[in-house]
Amino acid sequence: MPKLTIYILLLCLSFGKLGANNVTLARDIKVGVYHNPPLIYTDSLQQAKGIFIDILERIADNNNWQLSYQNYHLKQGLDALKNNEIDILPGIAFSKERAKQFIYSDEVIFTNWGVIYKNEHSSIQNISDINGSKIGLEKGDIQAIAFSQLLRDFNFNADIIWYDNSADLLSDLMQHKIEAAAINKVIGHYYYENESILETSILFNPVNLHFVSNDPQLLSDIDLGVLKLQSETPELYKSIIDQWLVTNPTKVIPTWLKIAIITLTISILILAFTLFILKKIINKQDKNLKEEYKQKLLNKKLIDRLEIEKALILNSIDDQVVFIDPNYRILWANAAFKNRQSVPFEKLVGEKCHKAAFKNNEPCSFCQYENSLLSKQTETYEHYNESSKNYFSTKTSPVYDSEDVPIGFVKVITDITDKKRNEWELIEAKEKAEESDLLKSTFLANMSHEIRTPMNAIIGFSELLDDNTITEDEKSSYVNIIQSNGQQLLKLISDILVFSQLESGHLELQYSTINVAEFLQEIYQQFKTEKDKLNNLQLSIDLDINQIDTNLSIETDAIRLKQILFNLLTNALKFTKEGKILIKAKTKNDLLLLSVSDTGIGIPDDQLKNIFRRFSQVENNQMKKAAGSGLGLSITKELIHLLGGSIEVSTKLNYGSKFSVIHPLHSKSDFRLETALTEVSSN
Repeated sequence: MPKLTIYILLLCLSFGKLGANNVTLARDIKVGVYHNPPLIYTDSLQQAKGIFIDILERIADNNNWQLSYQNYHLKQGLDALKNNEIDILPGIAFSKERAKQFIYSDEVIFTNWGVIYKNEHSSIQNISDINGSKIGLEKGDIQAIAFSQLLRDFNFNADIIWYDNSADLLSDLMQHKIEAAAINKVIGHYYYENESILETSILFNPVNLHFVSNDPQLLSDIDLGVLKLQSETPELYKSIIDQWLVTNPTKVIPTWLKIAIITLTISILILAFTLFILKKIINKQDKNLKEEYKQKLLNKKLIDRLEIEKALILNSIDDQVVFIDPNYRILWANAAFKNRQSVPFEKLVGEKCHKAAFKNNEPCSFCQYENSLLSKQTETYEHYNESSKNYFSTKTSPVYDSEDVPIGFVKVITDITDKKRNEWELIEAKEKAEESDLLKSTFLANMSHEIRTPMNAIIGFSELLDDNTITEDEKSSYVNIIQSNGQQLLKLISDILVFSQLESGHLELQYSTINVAEFLQEIYQQFKTEKDKLNNLQLSIDLDINQIDTNLSIETDAIRLKQILFNLLTNALKFTKEGKILIKAKTKNDLLLLSVSDTGIGIPDDQLKNIFRRFSQVENNQMKKAAGSGLGLSITKELIHLLGGSIEVSTKLNYGSKFSVIHPLHSKSDFRLETALTEVSSN
């Protein structure tokens, strides 16, 4: 009996000692909390919440830690950790600067991206729209630091507003005090579901989030706890994260909490026995085996992560990327390459690239694989694809194994069709600009002559009129010369003024209703008078309006239409020495067709395409260069276009020319010129 009593007493003392050890094993851990929901934040009851808090509390239960929380802004929390006021700060993005001050956990709890969010009134769609916008950033946030550097790299001049925390930042965004905010994707998603903020397509700076501390042993215990959660209870670990990302955490009771309550109840009943067993197991574990186990898990996770990230990165670019073995067989390609193919990619795997792409039995002549092996660097080649009608730039890079043996090559194929088109357009624009500059220089050089000649005639013959000895016939002849040169000078100045109005876009049309027959009769009489002044009996001018109704009226700018016909008739008189000039009018469908034909010198075929160009004049070796600015036909074409019509020309060298002016019968707003012209051509 005494022996039994002593045994029971010793057993009680053992459990009492174990309980005392349990008390000494408990450790107080001070945890910093800042506002970054749903990763980590403090709710309205001042309770620490979020993904990192749930994971940390799970690890704390297994390690007998007592957690206490301190609430900070992000920058304050980093300063508190630096000053050893707290033991650990969760949810911190990795950066080289921070790594110099703190120790990071090996395990990545979450990978986050920076995203630009905007309010519903903002027009920001892509990165170029940021220039000149008002952007909000959080002090100390790694995404904010990365985005401000991105703005400097692109030389964007954005108005940056700095905030102490993300809550104030997003509040101002929803109140339209700022146009956009650069924050991490998780916190943006947390507010995005029920608030008036919109996610843009601008993503930047993927970062890994860790626990940070100044205590390497504490971080090692946390890493081991995370690895155990991931490997031994992966569903529980996934549910801890998913419950915050799938739904609003304030409206969901986490499944892990229910499990924790049940586990806690059972743990209280068997606490002494469990602690005893755990202590024995921990003491027996070999430290090297534990590190080896941890390293294997890390290596496997790293390999899996690298494969996923490689696929994500290559599939996110627009260029086609394809890996080909030394025998030219296709092995792998990104999404851009697959989407370009007419057959499923699975059918192309193992096919020779030259056969799959070009139906060739031999490698393509422009393939740079052999050249890249010789140079051991990337070779670039541009080529044109007949089937797709596109230009491509192909970069070929050899791939080597660890023994420096070539195992294939990577081709990066870029569609440069738009780039080529832009180059051609720039060359064409440059040539046109140079030609226009030359024509303008020629025009300005000729202006002094064109203005000085009539001015000299006006001044010279005006002085002769003061001579009292001249006869009345001579005086009348001098007056006619002065008037003729005055009209020539007036037309030159008028052409220059109209040209300047057309160039600046300030020419306004004054529409009115005119009788076509009366309008043409007036022009005919005026130019018949001009022709009679030439005393050229070998040239006649006629008017044919027999094919139109004498009551036909149109709505047009009478002054500009008259200017168009005057320019055509002036040229006809200038370049026709004998024969006939005919003004003719007729209607067809919804068109008024006015034509001026002559039996003059005609236009050479090689100059026909240039006659409507500014400062251009027809050159003919059989007659001297005609006076004029070279603007008449250019102005004529632009004026008829403004009136809703068009102009055409037919000519034969040394036999004459015919200019046809096509004017709508109805108002410009109700008229479709292309349709009417098509009907005229078909008839």
